[in-house]
Amino acid sequence: VSKKIKNSLFDNYAICEIKVQPSEGFEDGSVVYTIDGVNGEFPLTEKCQGRTVYVRLPKHAQLHIKAADEYSKMITVKVSE
Repeated sequence: VSKKIKNSLFDNYAICEIKVQPSEGFEDGSVVYTIDGVNGEFPLTEKCQGRTVYVRLPKHAQLHIKAADEYSKMITVKVSE
């Protein structure tokens, strides 16, 4: 694949990194993310704790995170464009 085609395919996307610190009593679905223009909510499972979840989204879209109060301070989000 030529470099020109590769750039046009991937230039319109950003990579979001979501990390949830490990915690006892974490329940599946306590942290949920949504993306503008995409129907549905995406819950993070217990296995995501302490790991980095990579989400590819259009650069113009926003990522929204809903979390239970006790987990809101334990979430780190980084966007790479």
